[in-house]
Amino acid sequence: MNNNLESAKLSIFALMTVVLFATSCKNNKTVTGKDFMDELSGNVESVEEDTKKALYDLKVWREDPSDTLYYPKLKLYDKDGNLLKEQEYSSQKFYDAVVYEYKDGKLIRFLEFDLDKKLNHANKILKSKSNFEITEMLIESVNESLNNDTIYFTWKDNRVVKVLSSKEKKYVVLDYNEKGHLSKSTSYNSSDSITEKAVFEYLEFDKAGNWTKRVRYNPDNPTNYPFIFVRKLKYF
Repeated sequence: MNNNLESAKLSIFALMTVVLFATSCKNNKTVTGKDFMDELSGNVESVEEDTKKALYDLKVWREDPSDTLYYPKLKLYDKDGNLLKEQEYSSQKFYDAVVYEYKDGKLIRFLEFDLDKKLNHANKILKSKSNFEITEMLIESVNESLNNDTIYFTWKDNRVVKVLSSKEKKYVVLDYNEKGHLSKSTSYNSSDSITEKAVFEYLEFDKAGNWTKRVRYNPDNPTNYPFIFVRKLKYF
């Protein structure tokens, strides 16, 4: 993978700001996994997502045809809407990157593994207001080169609007459009200075109303490595 695409693969903190935890689906089911940015409609069995470099051509976003790399991610759900695991693709096959554990229908922790199936993090849910509204989480590192941290989540209207790292004092503010989809994320350092901006635009949807293609770019420099995310959803 090239360095710029690799940089688009988010750290554990940034990952949580983009695709972490859950909210209610439009069919009144509750997804208690890691999809609070993706208000899923219908009884979703799996979501496969691939990332490509994007081009803004004649005022239209499209995939860069020179980007032939294939690094999809796969999310698997049960019939109750619980996210069971996330898989990443390497050496022509998928492997379990994140595995979620539940108790009495409530997410209690999720485990992160590397390509060699070694455990990197065991993330415990410390506090929650409901079965999906997580407010505090402990990241416990198994790898000595990685640090422990406690992450705090601020919610508004059933969506996370702020994520704070207690160790590094970094935080991310999240905004949503009128349909409830993530529209903007702004990252700040411990001095409250902006370190990164991202805008999300939604290009295509399936019959169930779930997005199948969206673009992510820096609003201050839209042509500086924008990315298109393409999803294939399978339903029970």
